[in-house]
Amino acid sequence: MQPTVLDRMRNPYPSPTIASTACPGNLLSFTAFALHCRSVAHTPRGKFLALLKSWIDTEIVPDFTSWRDFFRWLDRRGVDRDTIQIARGLWTEYQKQEVPLPQIRRGTS
Repeated sequence: MQPTVLDRMRNPYPSPTIASTACPGNLLSFTAFALHCRSVAHTPRGKFLALLKSWIDTEIVPDFTSWRDFFRWLDRRGVDRDTIQIARGLWTEYQKQEVPLPQIRRGTS
């Protein structure tokens, strides 16, 4: 059943789908997204997420607003190409999950 316009007005953020349960959507920042992602420690993605979460915990990770900024930050830390590909995949997941905030229209005088 599709939400009606009235339902969207009450809650502008749709509930997460089955595909998005690994990393919850509707988060406002990339760092919040990364902190809520579940990972398997024995995979390259899991190792990268663990490293990223430890960087976030030590507060050395800024809140990225674009892939370009995130890539430059990783590149300055000497991250290898394989890890950059994993980071790119994580950024793509974040972009797919991100829901824009409702815009407030202001009247013109």
